[in-house]
Amino acid sequence: MNTTIQCDSVRDILKYRQKDMCAFLAGIVFICNSMISGFLRWILPSFSLRELMISFIINGALAVFSLIALYDMRRYKKLQVWPFYAFIFGSIVFSVICHPEYGEWFHHAEYNLSTWFFRLTAPVFGLLFFSLFTDKAKLTTALVWGCRLNVFWHIYEYIDYLRRGFWYSYLGDGTLAELSYGLNYGYRAVFCAVLFWVLFQFNKKPIDLIFSLIAFVLSLVAGSRGPMICVAGGVIFTFVAKWRMSRSFNAKFFFALLALVLGFTLLITGVSILNAAVEGFFDLMRRMDIQSRFIQKLLDGTLSEDSGRSEINRIAFDMIRNGGIFGYGFYGDRYVIGQTWHYGYPHNIFLEWLIEFGPLLGGVFCLLFMFNVVRMGIRVIDPTWTFLWILFISTNMKLIVSDSFWYYWPFWGLLSVLGLWNKENRSSPIPKKGSSIIPVP
Repeated sequence: MNTTIQCDSVRDILKYRQKDMCAFLAGIVFICNSMISGFLRWILPSFSLRELMISFIINGALAVFSLIALYDMRRYKKLQVWPFYAFIFGSIVFSVICHPEYGEWFHHAEYNLSTWFFRLTAPVFGLLFFSLFTDKAKLTTALVWGCRLNVFWHIYEYIDYLRRGFWYSYLGDGTLAELSYGLNYGYRAVFCAVLFWVLFQFNKKPIDLIFSLIAFVLSLVAGSRGPMICVAGGVIFTFVAKWRMSRSFNAKFFFALLALVLGFTLLITGVSILNAAVEGFFDLMRRMDIQSRFIQKLLDGTLSEDSGRSEINRIAFDMIRNGGIFGYGFYGDRYVIGQTWHYGYPHNIFLEWLIEFGPLLGGVFCLLFMFNVVRMGIRVIDPTWTFLWILFISTNMKLIVSDSFWYYWPFWGLLSVLGLWNKENRSSPIPKKGSSIIPVP
């Protein structure tokens, strides 16, 4: 069985049809919009309307590319996503009309509607741009090339941080602070780390491993704890996938022996050697004046402290109990939780759905989401689809403990992958044992 992930070269990309080329360019601009913004700030002179011009250029490019790619959708069997956007913006309009008290959050300095919903660079439009692709190989190609560019951009960002000495970030009370770690930076870097790790496991190209290690180190030294959840998910799901996809007994025996040896080694050596290695690594970083929130918390024994999550969860569960069957509506969680915590959202995707859309509709969302994730994990056989499943499931694991799905584009990328796979495999039979990521009973 061929387990290679197809990623087109520049020469292959230049041979794309017009619609596929526009879909590719829209994906690249969307994935790399932070890098493109930085480049435009570098080449454009400073003037009062520079940021508006940059936004116009990027959003204009996305609009042009997507409109061309959307042309003749039925012929090329692209995923229909308009019902999602009808629901999303219908929910926004409903909250604006029925809950004027949420107005302070609609115009919030950090989480306002204009920034997060009414620009094509907003995360929610990831579903649109990834659904433009006519096949999984071209989608994978856009993701890989976009992350290659982003790794270089993340290196530049980190060098700029070392020169500046701090990251800007909002604290829980809404204060803009100078921190030693970049929360969003870590998650952006770890997406690249997971992508190239999984790609290396399938294609065995050293350059992918190099990209993965660079991105991982950047997320480790500059990010928070959350990205490590994504890394753990990527490693575990990749090894499980390799196990399930291996056809020969010798390969499965090798993976089992490797897991046994690693487990036995860790059991014998204990955590003391690991702590010594971590302390040595951290001492080296300290001498180089490099800070890492994750490693510092690991050494301090505070890695598991909840940073206020328990209080947020208490408020969230109270809201679910008292919110009625239809919930608080769009941004309803922000209005209540935001009175105590600056972020406003519950840092858990399922709680967020249950609060905003109520136990009835929110519960349906939770069940449908988990059903489609598990269904694809059970039925997926093709290595490229397996790669996409692992990538987006791993990088979305953080939504269980951090962030909001409204602000995280890989979540909308996951929805597009689930939709595209379902569209391609509507009548596919349930695979036999040994051919899927999730073990088939």
